[in-house]
Amino acid sequence: MYNPLVSIIIPLYNREQYILATIKSIIDQTYCNWEVVVIDDHSEDNSYNIVESLSSVDNRIKLYKRPSGLRKGACACRNHGLKLAKGEFIVFLDSDDLLAHYCLQKRVKNILLYPDYDYWIYPMMLFNKEIGDLDIISNINSEEDDLDRFLSRDQVWLITGPIWRKETLLNLGGFIETLPSQQDYDLHIRALIYDYKYIYFDLQCDSYYRQITSSHPGKKAFTLLQLFHRINLIFNIYNLLILSQKVNKKRKRLISHQILHLVQRIRWNKTINNRASFSNTLNFWGKAFKLNIIDFVQLMSGSLFILISYFYLDVRFRRLYTLIVRILKLVSNDLFLEPKNTLCKIHYSSVIDTLKKDAK
Repeated sequence: MYNPLVSIIIPLYNREQYILATIKSIIDQTYCNWEVVVIDDHSEDNSYNIVESLSSVDNRIKLYKRPSGLRKGACACRNHGLKLAKGEFIVFLDSDDLLAHYCLQKRVKNILLYPDYDYWIYPMMLFNKEIGDLDIISNINSEEDDLDRFLSRDQVWLITGPIWRKETLLNLGGFIETLPSQQDYDLHIRALIYDYKYIYFDLQCDSYYRQITSSHPGKKAFTLLQLFHRINLIFNIYNLLILSQKVNKKRKRLISHQILHLVQRIRWNKTINNRASFSNTLNFWGKAFKLNIIDFVQLMSGSLFILISYFYLDVRFRRLYTLIVRILKLVSNDLFLEPKNTLCKIHYSSVIDTLKKDAK
């Protein structure tokens, strides 16, 4: 019987509180032909020693330190792990997340049943301290195109969702290490743009994403550097869409909405003064016009919206702001229309209950 080796790649940095449970969830797998490739990013706590003790009693657990010549960060560690991995198939797992004990067995079974794909995708279940305490699924399937959903900030799957052919990841070039955030978002969008074949197993949760309340990613995601990188990432994605001849009116609208959403965040950053902030936002919005993402009416509407946004926090201008936004929505409604987003908003039990009722 065909039992391919699955490599699970874990970047590790200061996770002594969680890494034992993460690796134990792999040791408990009902499918046994796996290896764990842990790349330690020079942890300053006891994380390295914990994994080292586990690897001494199970040779399937491989521990390496990130070479000093490589860029620091999770994505450099993942790419290095990808080079070292011996498995035909790859799963990325964060050092505080978990796999269900049946995860690999089910995934390999579906690979055998549906062999003509480059990656196979599953939703993750969110939890805080114990599995089931949040009852939230990462996302659900819909009739909308998955690339369009990603472009509308509705990320259809998270980092551990796919099991990949190693060859596919190598062809994609792995993760872009210079991105300070949104690295998995970028990887998944590139896989969609380049038409790698995939199948999505909706509602079949087999991994668990730990939502640590005290370190919610949103706090870091909107630093000034993060914002500039995220906006430029959107421009790079647009260029890929052009090169792949996948640009259409809807995708331009989704991209323009993302850019407008992000440039608004610049004004909330306290490390930059209003004049510099306003200049940066208009420059990014003007670039969207130069790249033909938005038309002239949208350029003017968005610029006015950006301008009046700076007065929103002043209660004296609150009514004027509300009035102007209403007018702008009449002129350029598509620009301000919030796309549907179900990312991490769906309660798993309610979805299952609905399916059971429909089945009856």
